[in-house]
Amino acid sequence: MIALDLRDRVAVVTGASAGIGRATVGVLVEAGATVLAVARREENLRELAETLPSGAVIPLPLDITEPDAAAWVVDAVEAAGGRLDILVNAAGGSRTVAVDAPDSAWDEAMELNFSGGRRLSQALIPFLRCSEHGRIITVTGSSEPATNPVFADASRASALNASNSAKAAAHAWSKGLSRELGVDGITVNCVAPGTILTEQLARIFPTEEDRRRHVEEMGIPAGRFGAPIELAHTIAFLASDLAEYITGEIISVDGGKRRFAF
Repeated sequence: MIALDLRDRVAVVTGASAGIGRATVGVLVEAGATVLAVARREENLRELAETLPSGAVIPLPLDITEPDAAAWVVDAVEAAGGRLDILVNAAGGSRTVAVDAPDSAWDEAMELNFSGGRRLSQALIPFLRCSEHGRIITVTGSSEPATNPVFADASRASALNASNSAKAAAHAWSKGLSRELGVDGITVNCVAPGTILTEQLARIFPTEEDRRRHVEEMGIPAGRFGAPIELAHTIAFLASDLAEYITGEIISVDGGKRRFAF
């Protein structure tokens, strides 16, 4: 039986305090990796580290949108031994905006969903080039506007979402980067989640009835919301040797929600 084996691998995972990032930390550690877990909520990171084997998780509380965040992560990687094999850019969030939203709203969405991860990736590429198993995996999402979204809070029902534009940028950047880094043996891929029951969506769709209505409205073939662990399993596969010939791809984990090819 083929199993994911990430023993002796070192990973950085952003957005690690909750949702997809937190689930990814758990799956990578279960596969044998040591993880530098990056997120703003220090208490959540400490709690996560305590629930996993001692020493497997190194909490790194910081905000990746801060100008010096990438430098801080570089320092942490060097302090942990100077090795890095896997980078998972999982920090992000939906940002519904009005048609006349100010630049600050768009700038914040781009920083969180694209620029922060791009800067971090660029800063860590020298470490990944020294690895025989270099991986950059970015959690993105749809770059299309929602179709007739159903929200518990009707004020949120807008098809204009700044994160869609940021994710489109992440897709294009990742594809180009995969071609630049292929010669170094580094793979670069995106994982595009569909409707995953993260903290943010749990607030937007607080009841089972809300979720059922959304699934029906959006026509999700799987008939349910996804779970963060389902994204984490895909990320761990892409981080493993089993996926060493997969690069420049956008892999949807959405229960069939997406109707068209990227």
